[in-house]
Amino acid sequence: MQSSNPNENPTNPSELVQGWIRYKNGEISHDDFDQLVLDREAASVGLNATNDAPSSDLLWKQYELHVDLYKHLLELTLKFNGFYWVGTGAVLSFYFSKSNEPMIKYALLFPVLVSVLLVPFFASGVVLLNVTRKHIYNLSARMGLYIAPEINVLGALLASTAFLLIIVAGSLLWFFFPNLIWVAVLILALTWVFLWLLFRDW
Repeated sequence: MQSSNPNENPTNPSELVQGWIRYKNGEISHDDFDQLVLDREAASVGLNATNDAPSSDLLWKQYELHVDLYKHLLELTLKFNGFYWVGTGAVLSFYFSKSNEPMIKYALLFPVLVSVLLVPFFASGVVLLNVTRKHIYNLSARMGLYIAPEINVLGALLASTAFLLIIVAGSLLWFFFPNLIWVAVLILALTWVFLWLLFRDW
């Protein structure tokens, strides 16, 4: 999809616009359009490069940024899991120690609400992580690196976290609030619709 004319501006925005139109019309796949964007990005780097090849430095900075972001997100996900399970265990312990009080069971709605609201967040993170994975491997190949971090470790952690959140929310609702199960399902459905509208062009 690159221009055959070496004198033509390699960062010509019209090619991206035409590619976007073709993608919206179903003529090319999402991967093809993503590759077009990456090719234009590489062309732009080459266009602005000087004789001492600063494009390699720029590629390395982009690679380093993606890897640092991956490590930061992995750390945040692990910390969230720690806080979530400690918090949920504390709420359950509090409930069982005061279970003779009729209103105390409503404290269990807090971990349920947190679980229901964050399930779509973690699940969509698994999908969006594929974009970062493609960029990391593309940059790694351009710089001639033979290895790159396997960020699907983060994807597996996000997916397992979403699954466990569903189990916790479903179990608490099933045993303590069976009438609210359909409310939780409705919240999940509305959140998924919102995320689909937000990311449907990705």
